[in-house]
Amino acid sequence: MRYFDRASILPIYLLSLSILLCGCLFALDPQRRITQYDLRLFHSEHGLPMNSFRTVFQGREGYIWAGCQEGLVRYDGVE
Repeated sequence: MRYFDRASILPIYLLSLSILLCGCLFALDPQRRITQYDLRLFHSEHGLPMNSFRTVFQGREGYIWAGCQEGLVRYDGVE
């Protein structure tokens, strides 16, 4: 079995992280200020089965789907 030390993995990790973060930048509208975006946090107190999710996806109909270990959650923007 081949083992890697941290020094050899660090450049690959940093390159992967920078590519991921650069892709996220294109999701924002450059004409809007960051304060114009609405951020709402939902927790298990709001009816979610868990506080951590493995994936989040927005479908064609506009619903936001979130998958966790306890199941699948659909959010329509209201409840």
